[in-house]
Amino acid sequence: MGRHSTTVRRASVRTGWLLTAAGLVASVALALTTTGTTSAYTASIANTTNTANTVSIAMTQGPDASTVACRSTAAGTTSCATDLYAGKDLRPGDTTRGTATVIRNTGGVAASAFSLAPGTCTGTVSTANSICSWLRVTVTWTTSAGTTTVVSGESAGAIGGRTFPVDPAPAAGQGGTATVTVALDPAAPNDSQAQSMSQSLVWTFTA
Repeated sequence: MGRHSTTVRRASVRTGWLLTAAGLVASVALALTTTGTTSAYTASIANTTNTANTVSIAMTQGPDASTVACRSTAAGTTSCATDLYAGKDLRPGDTTRGTATVIRNTGGVAASAFSLAPGTCTGTVSTANSICSWLRVTVTWTTSAGTTTVVSGESAGAIGGRTFPVDPAPAAGQGGTATVTVALDPAAPNDSQAQSMSQSLVWTFTA
């Protein structure tokens, strides 16, 4: 009986000690939790009306400053039926008087660059005697700053697929006159007669 009583007392002591330790741990955890949720003062500013918009770059073309024959669109290049070569019934040595077209920047920003990109010359004959090899193209650009040469008497075949800078590029609301002249080389051979050709000219503003 005595041994059983001693065993019970020791178990009670251990149990009491464990309960005390558990209470201390709970108290520390509670203290840490309380410290971690302490509130603080704050101040803030919310910018709720931040916006952005895009500017437009646009081009018009016409026979003079007051007439618009063609107008670019935001969707892409606009096709214009104006014939700037107008080379009718040419003989070797003939030169057209030059077709002038006024090109204006009607967008809201100055063009950072202006360029001319002739397309491939397509002739009714594709051999060496093709009119594309003998038709000489000259393009000038005239503004209030003066006249610059964009293309200088090169063959229609040679300029196809290239890009030529046009300087100066116009500011918003400004423009100039592009003059296109074509001539049939005096050395054009006899078998270059009775031919025709076509070639696109793409004018581009970059903003």
